[in-house]
Amino acid sequence: MQLIKLLILVALEFTFTNSAYADQLQGRIIEVFDGDTVTLLSENMRVKIQLTGIDAPEMKQDFGVQSKQALSDCALDKIVVIDDYKSGKSGRSIGKVIVDGVDCNLRQVRNGMAWHDTQHSEDQSQVNQQLYADAETMARSNRIGLWSQSNPVAPWDFVHQVNVKKTQDAFSKQWLNRNRQFR
Repeated sequence: MQLIKLLILVALEFTFTNSAYADQLQGRIIEVFDGDTVTLLSENMRVKIQLTGIDAPEMKQDFGVQSKQALSDCALDKIVVIDDYKSGKSGRSIGKVIVDGVDCNLRQVRNGMAWHDTQHSEDQSQVNQQLYADAETMARSNRIGLWSQSNPVAPWDFVHQVNVKKTQDAFSKQWLNRNRQFR
């Protein structure tokens, strides 16, 4: 039953992906910044694109380098279609990277190189939300990629920890500078 559900979702996604009504951009990926951000060259214009529906480890985080390499293997120097191309709430360009019919965003999640980003679910169709959620569940249960770690830290938690540490360090330095006169 689970297989039938997945096949129906994939068929629906294929239908929506190839719809003439979808906002699309075509070009070549000329740079991969990390596991969820690329630069597209389209009609002599460079566009930085955040991959919709995923959040990959930061470069200084465990699996950050592997995630970037996996995305590079999927898309770098290849002709792609950016499906569901739009400006996200943060003002960044977002979209789904498709190479020869392969959804690189979904591939990142399926291979344990990114989390399914449920915090921005409004940017994904319900079909994609389900596909990506199922892909993460499978990667987790099979301990693939970052899920092979005993306790992987989500990128949003990692960034928060780094920001808290920077704030604490700045406060400590400021306190020491102000209280130096009392020594």
